[in-house]
Amino acid sequence: MADYEVSPAYIESLLRVVKTARRIDELLAAEPRLQPLADNPFTTDWHPAELLELLGEVTVRVLGEPFFEDMAYQAVKQRFGGIVMPLLGSAVTKGSPAAVFGKLDGVVKVAIKGAKISFKADNDNAGVLVVAYPRPVAAHTAISWRGVIRFVFEVTGKSATGRIDAEQQAPSGQALQYRLVW
Repeated sequence: MADYEVSPAYIESLLRVVKTARRIDELLAAEPRLQPLADNPFTTDWHPAELLELLGEVTVRVLGEPFFEDMAYQAVKQRFGGIVMPLLGSAVTKGSPAAVFGKLDGVVKVAIKGAKISFKADNDNAGVLVVAYPRPVAAHTAISWRGVIRFVFEVTGKSATGRIDAEQQAPSGQALQYRLVW
């Protein structure tokens, strides 16, 4: 079965949020298999998706969904903001969430290989974001994308008005869909 992979930089940035919050010991006590990642995520060029999903599952179970969403938001902002912002260029300058969401497929590849992101605008203030994977993903994966969406609304100046109007996972488990409004 085909799978997706995650960069060690993304794993490190997620774990840095946990370490900064002084919650890493709780995660490692709940799941010792995360110890090698916590010690050094840079042992390989790309990690199998199962490790990211394990990290997400344990984080949600031990620290809660709000923490996990914020963890993804902080990781994207702190680690990838400096990389992603130049790639998004004028889309951010225009303050257009639609333009940024439309470019996500290209920029997300610095953190995730094998996922396909698409966006279809309904009008100037709404659209649908779809994140498709080569296999079914854990339901908590949707929570991390909420953090990414929050980052996009922030960088486009739409934090106050941007929101997820509806969210669903396809019956196959391979796609997440978000109806966004700003």
